[in-house]
Amino acid sequence: MNILELFYKEIIKEAAIGRINGSDFPYNILFETDIPSLKIKTSSRIEDENVLVPTLTIKDIEKFNNLLLEYVETRCKFSEIPEKDALALIWSNATPEDFNNPIEFLQRQIDFLQDDLLLTCNNIISKSEVLNSDININISRSSINSETPYRMEITLSDQSSEEKYFLPDVYLGISDGKAYIYAIQKDRKKVNEGAFSKRINRILYKVNDGLDPHDNSENFDTGNLKDVSASFVLAANITLGLLNSLGISQVIVPSILITRWNGKELANKRRKEAGLTINEEEHDILQSNLTEKLLRTFRRLEYHHSGINVESYPFESDSTMHINISNTSTSSNQILDETFNLDISKVKAK
Repeated sequence: MNILELFYKEIIKEAAIGRINGSDFPYNILFETDIPSLKIKTSSRIEDENVLVPTLTIKDIEKFNNLLLEYVETRCKFSEIPEKDALALIWSNATPEDFNNPIEFLQRQIDFLQDDLLLTCNNIISKSEVLNSDININISRSSINSETPYRMEITLSDQSSEEKYFLPDVYLGISDGKAYIYAIQKDRKKVNEGAFSKRINRILYKVNDGLDPHDNSENFDTGNLKDVSASFVLAANITLGLLNSLGISQVIVPSILITRWNGKELANKRRKEAGLTINEEEHDILQSNLTEKLLRTFRRLEYHHSGINVESYPFESDSTMHINISNTSTSSNQILDETFNLDISKVKAK
């Protein structure tokens, strides 16, 4: 069965029941499909008030097919993944707007895979006087289940002891001159321990310098701006600074990926049907923390920087946060000002 046959004969039918059979195991991926020109319309049979079923609307079937083929071929060359898995997993990273505009979405996903600009940030070292350490930046390939094909890994290192401090990884992609940041996550395999890590943790308290602890959010009840991990703020700050040095001024941060949300709800539902005990509120709390923490992280940077501006919040114009970066941005916070404006002239290859 070729790629298009897989998509039309299996993917969209299995997606309608929220269970796409992958090469090794099934994926809890749920969406309906509407293709007016082919008079194809699938309907979900999932009845769950906690599940919001998006509809993949394909208006230009020829463009969609061409881009779908290009995406799968590019994805499979990028990493060893079966075609059907590639056809399924891509929809895990779609926003509600992406399901309505799949042609733009597919092109963006292709751009993420083919982008060379982000790779110019790979294997670089810069010195931080405030942190008294080297800042090591690497661009690595993400797992096939991740939101983006690449992630930025930022490590602080102590030359005298060779100890390291790992900042959270930033999952991002570049398309059409814009950066899309989907997640900032700690890698559980990277453990911060030892004297150097303790020293960095003490210094990171300075990320709060200049912050009014009573400055509460007026958007989405996301709590106090201080309620964000300093390591996450620093990782985001370095990332925006590097993007700015690449000439990128527009950054888009998706607030929720509906298919991933549904997938966890469906998994919990099946566990419950199997007689297993589940925490009904755990998923809501986890998603709320992930989404709100991500948004608060960028709001913190807006608070500290003169040239970082949130132009719109999720669900004001679409489901994403839109950020503008000025190349003249400054901050009164010493750590954030220095690590945003890294001395690129001193950056060298490993």
